[in-house]
Amino acid sequence: MKNSIEIKMAETATDFAHAKKLILEYVAWLGIDLSFQNFDKEMAGLPEMYNHKGGGLFIAYINEEAVGIAGIRRFNKNDGEIKRMFVQPNSRGLGIGQLLLNHCIDKARQLNYDTIKLDTADFMKSAIKLYTDHGFKEISAYRHNPHESAKYFELNLKE
Repeated sequence: MKNSIEIKMAETATDFAHAKKLILEYVAWLGIDLSFQNFDKEMAGLPEMYNHKGGGLFIAYINEEAVGIAGIRRFNKNDGEIKRMFVQPNSRGLGIGQLLLNHCIDKARQLNYDTIKLDTADFMKSAIKLYTDHGFKEISAYRHNPHESAKYFELNLKE
């Protein structure tokens, strides 16, 4: 049976439960303590943090099973930030990351952001390739991150 991939913006309590499960799976996979990012507060307030006025949480489903996530939220007045982009290892290689990223970029354009920022870890080579293939450029740190492996990227939407 062919995999049916659907990208859906989180709106219901069930959607946010799927999102939370995927984000916690991502953090476990990442192996980095994210407490410096007020992670517990973020988990407690996903619907507020990723509200539709400033962005949203996109969930990828294969045959109605949640397998990937990416969030975009307001960073400041003119800029958005992509957070928590993750595709479960057994669902990689199907173009899900690209679909999620495209939804985030489209949402940022709808919200008239000037740029989209993100941070990632230097060992996440395929994610970095995905970002740079979509026009993201490496920039200096725009937020505190105590991990030496952190890399920062930005996509200018006004060019």
